[in-house]
Amino acid sequence: MRRASLKDVATHAGVGLGTASRVINGNGNVKPVTKEKVLKAIRELNYHPNNIARSLKTNATRSLGVLLTDLKNGFDTEIIRGIETEAGKTDYSLFLTNTNKERSKMISCIKNFVEKNVDGIIIIGGEITEEFYTDIKQFHIPLITISCESNIKPEGQYMSITIDNEKAAYEVVEYLIQKGHTKIAMISGEKDEMNAGIPRIKGYQRALENYKIAFRKEYLIEGNYTFLSGYEKGKQILTLAEKPTAIFVASDAMAIGAEKALLEAGVRIPDEIAIFGFDGLDFAEYVHPSLSTVVQPRYDMGVLAMQRMLEFLNEKEKKEPKIIMKHQLVVRESG
Repeated sequence: MRRASLKDVATHAGVGLGTASRVINGNGNVKPVTKEKVLKAIRELNYHPNNIARSLKTNATRSLGVLLTDLKNGFDTEIIRGIETEAGKTDYSLFLTNTNKERSKMISCIKNFVEKNVDGIIIIGGEITEEFYTDIKQFHIPLITISCESNIKPEGQYMSITIDNEKAAYEVVEYLIQKGHTKIAMISGEKDEMNAGIPRIKGYQRALENYKIAFRKEYLIEGNYTFLSGYEKGKQILTLAEKPTAIFVASDAMAIGAEKALLEAGVRIPDEIAIFGFDGLDFAEYVHPSLSTVVQPRYDMGVLAMQRMLEFLNEKEKKEPKIIMKHQLVVRESG
C-alpha cells in the first residue's frame, strides 16, 4: 500500500497544500475548523511526515546531539529522560555520546554531530572554557548546557541551565553546624573545576567562616565523583589524628563510597560521623543508612533544556542566557 503524502492529506481535507503543511509543522495561523479537518485527514490516512524529505527542504533533520561528559555516577540519566520525554512530543530524535570529560574528544564528538546535521547540541556536565567555546562557535549551532559552568560571555543561541552550587553547599554545611557539628570535613570534586568543584568548596568554606569555625586544611580532601574515590577518601579521613563528626561529600556516588568505608571500620552513622551527599541520585534513598543529599531537579532540567532548544530552533524571542533552578536539601538517616 502506498504511503500517504502531504498532498493526499490536503486533498482529503479539502484544503491547499500550504495550509496542510502549516498545520503539520505548527507554523502560521490556521482556523480551528480547518486545522481539525487536516488533523482528521492525518488520522484517517495514517499519515507520517517524511523527515528525510523535510530535512532536504528545510535544512532541519529534527535531531539533536546530546553530549555526556561522565556516565559513571548515574547523574545524567534523569536529565536524559527529561530531554527524551520532551523530544518525543515533537518527533525529535537524539544522538547520545559520552566523552569522560576529555576535551579533545568533546570537540571530536561535536564535529561528528555537525556532520550528522543535527539541529542543536545539549551538553550535560563539565565546564565550558573560553577556549572551548571559541571552538564550538565555529559550527554556528544552537547550544544548551546543563549542570555545566563557564567563564564565558555567551553569544547568540546559547543557554545554561544549572543550580546555585555554592549556595547549596553553604546550606548543607550550615545545616550540619546547626546540628551541633564543628568538625566538618569535605570530600570535594576536582578543586580547579568550575562546575561542581570550586563553587561547592567555596560554599563549604564560607559557611565555616560565617559561623566562626576555623578551616582545617586536612579536612578538605579532593575526590573525583566516583564510588571508588569516595571509598578511598573515606578511609583517608579515618586516618586523621582528629576525626571529623560530619562529612560533606560533593556527590552522592562519593558519599556512598565513603559510607561503605566508615561502616567497614565499625563507625556508626550518623551517631559518630554524619554524612551528607549532593545530587539526589535515586539510589541514595535505598542505601543503608539512607543518604541525606542535595536534590537537583535533573528531570526538569532536561525538560526545560529541550523546551528552550525548540524555542531557539523556532526562532522565538531569546530569553535569559542562564537559568538557575531550585535545589532541595533532603535529610535522611545518614545525617
